[in-house]
Amino acid sequence: MKMMSRCRGAGRIHVDEAADNAEFSVLVEHDWGRLGLGALLMQRLVDDCRRRGLAEIWGYVLQENRPMLYLCKELGFVRRLHANEPGTTQISLRL
Repeated sequence: MKMMSRCRGAGRIHVDEAADNAEFSVLVEHDWGRLGLGALLMQRLVDDCRRRGLAEIWGYVLQENRPMLYLCKELGFVRRLHANEPGTTQISLRL
């Protein structure tokens, strides 16, 4: 009997070599939230950007997503609010 595995989360970066940075996105299935999967994915993305020698990783996070904002704060990311993007925070980490 073949077991079907299911993706519970995903993390991606889009590298902009001209700007020497990468935009990240992390998505974790709702039922798997707060189990450390998001933290693992974020740490791997940060590590990958460092290995590539990039200067910065950044992304947008909804202000209501407090667990992600807290995680990013713990990893050293800085928050910037944008007036033209209500409810959204841009976070970035200098590498």
